[in-house]
Amino acid sequence: MTEVSAGASWYLDDHSGLAVHRLNQGSAAIWRLLEEPMTLDEIVGVLTSAFPDADPPQVTSDTKAVLHGFANAHLIRPAGWE
Repeated sequence: MTEVSAGASWYLDDHSGLAVHRLNQGSAAIWRLLEEPMTLDEIVGVLTSAFPDADPPQVTSDTKAVLHGFANAHLIRPAGWE
């Protein structure tokens, strides 16, 4: 996969090179955290520490949505999936 930045936006291509996915600042941060295997709770912990004014339940909800989006786009494969 290739990550490219253009101004304030980030883009990822998929494994096949047939799709490009635009990342916002939050999803780009989550993508970078996933360089090492992390659980949802670990990701939320890092994000809520980095953004202490953010509402933790909203961070959890947004993080789940981003991870589901990554999985649906075949950008990640959660541990334990066959």
